[in-house]
Amino acid sequence: MKKNMKKLTTNVTKILDHHKINYEIFEYDSKTRLSGHEIASILNEDPLTCYKTLLVRTSKSPFKYYIFVIEVNKELDLKKCAKLKKEKALEMAHEKEMKPITGYVHGGCSMVGLLKPNLNITVNNTFFEHDFIYMSAGEVGKQVKLNPKDLNSFLKIDVGDIER
Repeated sequence: MKKNMKKLTTNVTKILDHHKINYEIFEYDSKTRLSGHEIASILNEDPLTCYKTLLVRTSKSPFKYYIFVIEVNKELDLKKCAKLKKEKALEMAHEKEMKPITGYVHGGCSMVGLLKPNLNITVNNTFFEHDFIYMSAGEVGKQVKLNPKDLNSFLKIDVGDIER
């Protein structure tokens, strides 16, 4: 893992720059698919400060999509999410749905710069307790470190108990 000293640009960093959000960007070898816990280890950070962005949909067509953001070492509780969103049932979206809905590929999804800007974003209730968090920079192998409270300046973010 290396902190990138040259200006590395992704869709996420362009948006953060536009909104004058301070961040650091980190790159790691992305030749193999890594879990969020493995990425936290590469970053030498506590998994409690590293977050993953998940795409979820209603169980019946026409599908309604949601974005949920949780700690990398936790699992999303779909029953809690469905209750929170007043849906009968929710399920993980298929990997092939990621790019057309979010604009990102599996392993590189971020809540910043979503292709469909009207997607409802919900973070776990621990998200804003941190001085900084790590999240995808919008590409596999790239993470940004930033103050999560700064995201409130340009994103509408709901908060809820969504992990198990």
